[in-house]
Order: sequence, then C-alpha cells, then structure tokens
Amino acid sequence: MLKEISLHRITDISVEIPQYDYNWIELTVRNTNDEKFEFTMFLGEGQKKTTVYEFLHKLRDSVEQAIKEHLDAEHSKSDD
Repeated sequence: MLKEISLHRITDISVEIPQYDYNWIELTVRNTNDEKFEFTMFLGEGQKKTTVYEFLHKLRDSVEQAIKEHLDAEHSKSDD
C-alpha cells in the first residue's frame, strides 16, 4: 500500500475503463520517482447515474480550469 505520493511531482496519469463493468473507472497516477497511486471509482451510485463519458468530460473541464487559475496566479505574481 502506498503511504504517500508527492502530487506536485505527477508525471503521468492513466484512465482505464474495465471491460467487465462500464460503471467503474480506474485511475493510475505516477510521480517522478515512478511511484504510483491507483484508485477505482464506481460511477453509478445515487439518484443521477453518471456515465463514464460525463465523468471524464467534467474531469477534463476541472483540470483545464485548475491550470488556467494556476497560470493566472503565476502571471499575477510576475506582475508584482
């Protein structure tokens, strides 16, 4: 079991959808030390069922927003 991973040193992330059940998604994150953290999520709980496509679409949008906010913050610091 992985005790910790330096998230600020992420070098790779992979997303897989198991062929046995399309309600699950598996994510693997690796860092510069080639340590990996794997987690699996079930997407079909609750009143509104989330599809893999919807989940990945929202994940992409969230990552793009986080990158934009980070770049804006870095730009603001360089202007000071």
